[in-house]
Amino acid sequence: MPSSGSRRLSSAATRKHRWWRSSTAAPNSGLRDHLDAEATALTRIGNSFHIRHSEHGQEELPGDPAVDYLFIRLAALIALLLRQTGRMQQG
Repeated sequence: MPSSGSRRLSSAATRKHRWWRSSTAAPNSGLRDHLDAEATALTRIGNSFHIRHSEHGQEELPGDPAVDYLFIRLAALIALLLRQTGRMQQG
């Protein structure tokens, strides 16, 4: 059973990954829900496939084109959020 310290870390990690909810990236818009769903989907993909670390039950990605697809998808999400919150210059 996890200690209360690890539960707090998990909650803190969840809040950290959802920082855009209170940001200016997509205030009060339907896009905000889609950004949340995209971030959640990418997190699940990252945890399900052998991308960042190896655990039992993880699948290998079918090849470099799949890695490229996921990289571009994540990079686009990060760039949008950084630009919309003034943390990355437009250009």
